[in-house]
Amino acid sequence: MADNITAPATGVVLATDDVGGVQYPRAKLALGADGAAVDAIGGAGAVSAAVQRMTLASDDPAVAALTAIQGFVDGLETLAAATNALLTTQNGYLDGVEALLGAATPAGTAIIGKVGVDQTTDGTTNRVNVDASLKSGTATRTTVNSGIASAPILAANPARKGATIYNSDANALLLDLSGGAAAATRCQVRLPQYSSYELGSGYTGAITGIWEADGFGIADVVEFT
Repeated sequence: MADNITAPATGVVLATDDVGGVQYPRAKLALGADGAAVDAIGGAGAVSAAVQRMTLASDDPAVAALTAIQGFVDGLETLAAATNALLTTQNGYLDGVEALLGAATPAGTAIIGKVGVDQTTDGTTNRVNVDASLKSGTATRTTVNSGIASAPILAANPARKGATIYNSDANALLLDLSGGAAAATRCQVRLPQYSSYELGSGYTGAITGIWEADGFGIADVVEFT
């Protein structure tokens, strides 16, 4: 049977396709310019490219590929936003560093990044006098007779720069550097006969002493202030 049939009532030809003696209506797609008809199925039974573009199913590989690409794009957008926030923060730090580097050194006598040593005028600001506190021009000598009772060897003196204690007695002199009652069980320094103890700078407290036995010698003390 030939394709197409004619409607008896109107004389209008209807487009059909004969399939095993059955007429199937042919439909015109909404694509294309006016007056043009594009078959959904071509003569060889293949789906036309135009219809393929319109009928991608959700499980079509092309749709899956597009979905995957969209996921990558979403991830890139997220990374871009995070990177932008990080760059903004870093830029803030750089702005702060640039502001510090660009700041002018303050005028005046302020010392920046070093220790100032001013030896020109005693008592001026920004002065670190290294050796003035160690120098002494005064030496005061005192003596203490040997005995078996705790006795003051050196009184406390905040102006002290140092001191020397010499034992001339045949018996050893025991010194208590804490200034308490000296005893054989309470001493930090033992001075045999003809030996001396150098008290370094920094300690200005009292020192007491006691001899291991009574003799005829002395503690010869010189204090530097």
